[in-house]
Amino acid sequence: MWAILDSAIDILERDRDLELKAARSHVIGYLCQRLAEVGFNVEATTASLWRILEHAPEFARATMAERIAYAGMVEGIARAGTERHVADFLRSAAARTRATPGNVDEFMALAGKLIAACPRHDDDFGAAG
Repeated sequence: MWAILDSAIDILERDRDLELKAARSHVIGYLCQRLAEVGFNVEATTASLWRILEHAPEFARATMAERIAYAGMVEGIARAGTERHVADFLRSAAARTRATPGNVDEFMALAGKLIAACPRHDDDFGAAG
């Protein structure tokens, strides 16, 4: 969904049919959330997770595209795994932009926030443990 909206906005801007006054990422995130209200819940969850990662100091050097990709991956891990699984993923993802990767325990608080923002579907995937 994000890529489709980003592309559409790019075309409208290039054709001078649209001029954004807010940050592009905020406009796309808002549109994803509004679309979620009419049934696009997977994208809404990804947008919520992206917003959390956007404000996480561990990912300050990550690009917007990287944070979006991480949000989608975290969503899948969070739905089927545990907080520790998410923290381990975050540690490895953050290692790409940090001088030292840190240990998994440093990412548990952020993993907890992400897990809380992601609805679980234990009925679909089996109990995580």
